Amino acid sequence: MNIQQLRNKLISKISAINDKDLLLQLETWLGKKTLINTDLKAIQELNIKDSDPVTIRLAGKKSNVVSWEQVFVLGACWVLEEKRIFKLDKPISDHYEKTKYAMSNEPYHADGKLFTSQALYNLVHLETHRSAEDQLKTLQYIFDYFKLNSSDLKISFLGSPNQNGTG
Repeated sequence: MNIQQLRNKLISKISAINDKDLLLQLETWLGKKTLINTDLKAIQELNIKDSDPVTIRLAGKKSNVVSWEQVFVLGACWVLEEKRIFKLDKPISDHYEKTKYAMSNEPYHADGKLFTSQALYNLVHLETHRSAEDQLKTLQYIFDYFKLNSSDLKISFLGSPNQNGTG
């Protein structure tokens, strides 16, 4: 068996594995990425460029995630559920606090533009079109807005071992 045949055989065997934890370990080993565990507040200080979220944990509930947008949606929906909000009294801005909304009863920003990409929770529209870093900053803003402790949102992601700093 030559090296190419061995490689193909290994890839087919690895692809057949249905164990998420084992696949995660293989991915970190092969991709030279490390599983980093942090919380929403602390992750603001890390560089998440080229990283992949894996799980979030809130109120004892663990959810698998595949994108930073999904982290935002699950976190924002948890806030709305925690505060028992089905409809907002007024729209909530994104972290820039200008004309873009993070949440609104109608899928329109202050300037009248339609939300670019959205999720819906009860009667609340969530704008999900933003960078990974901005997803987390806006989620932090929402936690602060509703006076919730963002350290309670635990995030695990695959990233470079030297994730410190934002540059």
